[in-house]
Amino acid sequence: MHKRNTLIGPQLQRGNSTGPNPYGKGLAGFLAVIVLGWAFGSSVATEVVANGFGFQPALGFNLFHLYAPWSYFVWAHRWEDQSNHAVFDQGSGVGWLCTLVLWGVYFLSYAAGLR
Repeated sequence: MHKRNTLIGPQLQRGNSTGPNPYGKGLAGFLAVIVLGWAFGSSVATEVVANGFGFQPALGFNLFHLYAPWSYFVWAHRWEDQSNHAVFDQGSGVGWLCTLVLWGVYFLSYAAGLR
């Protein structure tokens, strides 16, 4: 059974303090979602670029063709030029797409009342 809303005057302006927090556990939850989304997108971008380069040994250490998430940025600094610019653009685009989808799902799930 739903509790009837009996808030009046200043209570409405303060908001209902018993409601769910939109970002999990406050600022820490919000930052965790932002960082995890960025790490996921960076991982995807790294794997797309590694695939574009054919998983060459020059890319460095990998474990079953899985590279560190920050490798995309290291490789872009070392090897991005006109001849392979498209590979890095593709990795960046797919990485950002994955990041934004993850963030969107999280924040829209709160808006829909699923969190």
